[in-house]
Amino acid sequence: SGSTGKPKGLTICHRNAINFSHSNPLNVINKIIPDTDHSILAISSTSFDMSVTETLLPLIAGITIYLADDEQVISQQKLSEFFQTGQIDILETTPTKMRLYIADRNNLQYLDSIKAFVLGGESLPADLHRELRTITNARIFNNYGPAETTVWSTIKEMTGDDITIGKPIANTQVYI
Repeated sequence: SGSTGKPKGLTICHRNAINFSHSNPLNVINKIIPDTDHSILAISSTSFDMSVTETLLPLIAGITIYLADDEQVISQQKLSEFFQTGQIDILETTPTKMRLYIADRNNLQYLDSIKAFVLGGESLPADLHRELRTITNARIFNNYGPAETTVWSTIKEMTGDDITIGKPIANTQVYI
């Protein structure tokens, strides 16, 4: 949403969506969804650009998409129950929602199947990154980019303590 709190509408080019989803070795799909990961959980509203990563990108790659309902999206308990329906490999969300999903420290076993967390839409706080490192061995990715650039502009696997926005996705450049 824009600064007024109202949703903003925008148009993206077909070629940008294809570039974002294409299997170029330097691109999103090969960085976060290797051949060993076969499913992703869709929790974003279709009006949120992050939903492209949860729907279009997996469909192109032949990845199973699990669709969470409104209750599961806002409740750690309901989400953990949903995880019992299948093996979910990838969870993409905002850091704020990630905090919600780990709030009950006695109910984290459902995250054991996750192989990759993809966090974006807002800054990744260092304390959340450290906390995730203590409760999971999954890969953690930080992404950045306004919706106008077709979901993300940059991505970085967080392997150390430094939090960065990473490098540009394939066929793009970042100017500072």
